[in-house]
Order: sequence, then structure tokens, then C-alpha cells
Amino acid sequence: MLEMQKRLDEEGETQQASEPTEPASTAGQDRFVQQIKRNLPPAEDDAVPIDELQKTVSEEVVADVLDELRDSGEVKYVTGKGYIRVR
Repeated sequence: MLEMQKRLDEEGETQQASEPTEPASTAGQDRFVQQIKRNLPPAEDDAVPIDELQKTVSEEVVADVLDELRDSGEVKYVTGKGYIRVR
């Protein structure tokens, strides 16, 4: 299982480097579609259960969106507490 996740992470990093990041406001469901595709293995032997896929994809999408919002100055991370909306 760890080997599969390592391969998926490596494939995702390669794909992410070649794909432009969409702004959070226009990404919509495409963001989820792309993350789901990135996290699905090509081999039947490495099939991922839906609960694992949901957790991985939602965590990645939330992290990506928060990074974009922080970069644009729309949210701020309060150390030890979490995120707040700035504008």
C-alpha cells in the first residue's frame, strides 16, 4: 500500500508540474475531476477503495485551494488555530 501511494504521489507531482493551476474561483468541479484522475492507479491490482480516494482527494483539493487563497491574500493562517478570511 505504501509503495502504491509513493507511485501515485510521484505521478501526481509529474502531472502537476506540467499542468497550469486554475484560480480557485474558476476551478469548480474540474479540480475534483483532475484530482480523482491523478489518484486512480492504472493497474487493477492497485485499485483504490472509494473511502481512501475520497479522503486523499478532498485533502489535496482543500490544501490546493487554501494555498491559492493564501497566495491571493484572501485567507490567512493563524498559527496554532487555523484559517481566517481576510477579505
